[in-house]
Amino acid sequence: MKELFDQLALNKPFKINTDFGIKEILNKKLLLEKFSDFPIRVQKSSEDFDLMRKSDFFATNMTIKKYVENYLNKSQSLYYFKSEDAYDFLSELGLKNDILNKYGFGEKGRLSFWWGNKDTITSFHYDSYGFKQDKMIKSLYGENYYKKPYEHSILTVIEGKKRVYLIHPKYSKYIKYDTTLQNGAAWCMETTKNILDNKNIEYDTVILNEGESLNIPMFWWHKIENLEQGIAITYSFAAKQ
Repeated sequence: MKELFDQLALNKPFKINTDFGIKEILNKKLLLEKFSDFPIRVQKSSEDFDLMRKSDFFATNMTIKKYVENYLNKSQSLYYFKSEDAYDFLSELGLKNDILNKYGFGEKGRLSFWWGNKDTITSFHYDSYGFKQDKMIKSLYGENYYKKPYEHSILTVIEGKKRVYLIHPKYSKYIKYDTTLQNGAAWCMETTKNILDNKNIEYDTVILNEGESLNIPMFWWHKIENLEQGIAITYSFAAKQ
């Protein structure tokens, strides 16, 4: 555990070759066997910022069984099931505490749940967790600042495969973004192509397979693409000082 926190203190992304045992208690087979008629709310999969701002972007209701039958099994990538913030799906299932116990480190632990088909996406964004520094990110990109061990998110792939694009916070000054769409986060208002083609911005690409995790520190831009149908958890927490 000391090695993990030593890496967190560097405030840089890094891979972890484990799913922390989460697949034992959360997977597609279990969801279908125990919770097939459970109601869920899914959202559209798109990086179109104007679409993301519309009220109907987040609220399409169906059961888990219908989501699997009508979308996942038909290779349909229109909808992406995500649960975070006020929509605490894992708590509703009674699995939240079990998953938090699997991670077993950090403080103020929070969970997000992701379940989508191949080609479902999230657009570039960063997490700020409500820190006031979020409003000054364009001017606060010194090396010492970004080495401070603030908050982190560990993305754990339970099933499937993902591609993750990562951009250092110092490149925020070259990105057009909005901080009002979601509390504690900033969302890019440009297309992925525009960002990746921008010669002022350097980015890294990480492939996450089933059973692997990726630490994403606060303020680091990231975009995620599902290369296969899959389930993932994001564990967000404060690193111990």
